[in-house]
Amino acid sequence: MTEISLAKASVEILELRLPNTLKRKFKLVANSKHFIFNCSRRLETCLATIIKHMKTILFALYTTNFFFSVFKYCRSKNVLRFFNKIQIKKMLIKTIRNCSAFVLPKTKKAASLLRREVQLHFIEPSAYQTKSFFLPYGKYFSNTNSQYESLLSSARDLREKGNLDDALASYLEAEKNLSEASNEPTPTKMKLKVEIASLYEQRGDIKPCLDLLFEASDISKACFGEKDMETGRIFARIASSYDQAGLVFDSLQAKLAAQNIFSQIEHKMEPDYLGKFYISLAKSYADNHQFGRSIEAALKGIHLLEKIPENIDLVATAYSNMSFCALSLRNYTQAIEYAQKAVDILSSSHGKDSVMLYSALANLGQCHDRAKNYSESIEVKMRALELAQKHAGQDSSLTANAYNNLGYTYYLMKEHEKALEFYNKARETTESVLGESHPATLDIYLNIGSLLLELKELDQAMEFFNKYLNGVEEGEGDKKSEEYYRGLTLRARVHQGKGSLIAAIEDLKLAVEIAGQVHGAEGIELHYLYLHLARALMAAKEFESASDALNKAKKICEKHFHEDSVEKGLLLEAMAECKARQGKGTEAINLAKKSIAILQAHLPSKHPAILANQRLIEYVQSQGI
Repeated sequence: MTEISLAKASVEILELRLPNTLKRKFKLVANSKHFIFNCSRRLETCLATIIKHMKTILFALYTTNFFFSVFKYCRSKNVLRFFNKIQIKKMLIKTIRNCSAFVLPKTKKAASLLRREVQLHFIEPSAYQTKSFFLPYGKYFSNTNSQYESLLSSARDLREKGNLDDALASYLEAEKNLSEASNEPTPTKMKLKVEIASLYEQRGDIKPCLDLLFEASDISKACFGEKDMETGRIFARIASSYDQAGLVFDSLQAKLAAQNIFSQIEHKMEPDYLGKFYISLAKSYADNHQFGRSIEAALKGIHLLEKIPENIDLVATAYSNMSFCALSLRNYTQAIEYAQKAVDILSSSHGKDSVMLYSALANLGQCHDRAKNYSESIEVKMRALELAQKHAGQDSSLTANAYNNLGYTYYLMKEHEKALEFYNKARETTESVLGESHPATLDIYLNIGSLLLELKELDQAMEFFNKYLNGVEEGEGDKKSEEYYRGLTLRARVHQGKGSLIAAIEDLKLAVEIAGQVHGAEGIELHYLYLHLARALMAAKEFESASDALNKAKKICEKHFHEDSVEKGLLLEAMAECKARQGKGTEAINLAKKSIAILQAHLPSKHPAILANQRLIEYVQSQGI
């Protein structure tokens, strides 16, 4: 047996065990060939070289018994006679140290093979339990706990049948059995905790789910290290549970912890998993209003996923989400570019007449709306309407949604009659297909109410806003949501228009209370609500209360927005007005000037907020306040 023949045999084993996708992505076969065939030293060096590179291979494969196969092959060809037992022992110990944490917990076959190789070649049966150099690894290939395996199998069967309560009881019994067997942290314990956590998540019990995942992360750190892939994956799971609970800030922190790990081992990770992780991270950034970072993360994910055909729809969705972020940054050109990219990808993969294009077209239309490209928006939304009618039919919720979208564009164009025509088509369809209390119908009520409010048809607007609020309340009961306080805010504007300031203030205070419950005391949404409440209080001449609301808005603004943001400029404009009404002219002028300086960097010179500041300065100076 020569070095080259052994190298060829080793490469053959690699090729047999590497899936085609991993051959292509990681190029491990080619790299191994290059290294092995350039090895012209003794057979001992060649075999040691193969072992040296097993850790890299196993990182990619995650489960394989490649190195067992090498030893098995060598034994069958009587190659091992070239080594003494000490040499074999050292190489195998090194292999175990590098690889067992990744391989043995995954496959019983691997554990069995390792036991056999240990016993056959240089140690008497069961002696490894007493040899000092095997003690750190004994837990990986000890005898199977049959009672634990039985409980675990029973739990999985019960879960598959949908009997979640009995499955949980069986899982917990298996966990207890495993703990009694050993107090040491092991990969098996880690995986069991992750599996039980997923069951809690399935049941909707987020707190115990998170507790178990954090325990699993501690075990992972003990077994594999703080910068290991397994630890990062668990943090990603923790983030997913936070997402399910609606805790977007906590979710982002968990994903950042995972990213900190993944960034150091990206070359060892599967592009598919890593790409999807970055897409998920982009969503969390967007949920936390960090839109620039969201775009950066999404681009990383797209770069990893776009060459994998089965992920093409996810790539298109990522581009659509990026367009939303660009809109939030008021970069309308980039938003349209991203949205168009999503449409092009789906057109190429599904065909130009596929219903899969509907959402992407609706999103592209929204981008054109924000850029005030109304003719382009109408063209795109009409195409979406045609797709909806072709695939879903005239009387369908998809067609109603297309009508609603067109109505909104005409509303922006100030073509109110045309807007009302499409809104009513949408309303009639959703009422007949989905019912009056369905969220889609309620959204249309909100749009019609907003249009009537702009037309000063206050009584009709109030009717639709009340229908909206009653429908939301019927669907949610005592649990109020973002949808409810959004309706309260719009109804408050109707009350203000009718001169009912007390009713407006009551609605706005209730909206603030509900928003605080939904988003937390310093949620970004409360910034806008406090600003609206402050203006209503100023109209009612309750200046102290208005000042208090503005101070709360300022605290939230400082947490979520930059010093030179539009939001900060609009807040300063409201604070200037409040100071002027309190007779504090100097403070009012200083605030108004700061507001103008910020707003002029973002908005047209004739923007109402800038003009309001200029008028306030002139008024204060002329009146000598």
